[in-house]
Amino acid sequence: MSRSKISITLSEKLLERVDREARRRPGSSRSAIIEEWARRGAGSRGADLLREETIAYYDSLEPQAKSEDEAISRAGGEAARGLGYDD
Repeated sequence: MSRSKISITLSEKLLERVDREARRRPGSSRSAIIEEWARRGAGSRGADLLREETIAYYDSLEPQAKSEDEAISRAGGEAARGLGYDD
């Protein structure tokens, strides 16, 4: 994976946290810690966006479509309860 060098500005408190975490992990660096945190944040944001879009989709459904979706969900739940782990 190619990497790009950038420059960022952080508060002293945040930089202290980055340094503390880097010292806690032998062989780690500021860059590695910041990259990990950025990846986690991006993943978390992706999950948040998916949740928001799912809510918006269901909120946009017409009453008939909501009713059908609820019926499908109930039927799926009932079918799942009937399954055993060893089936």
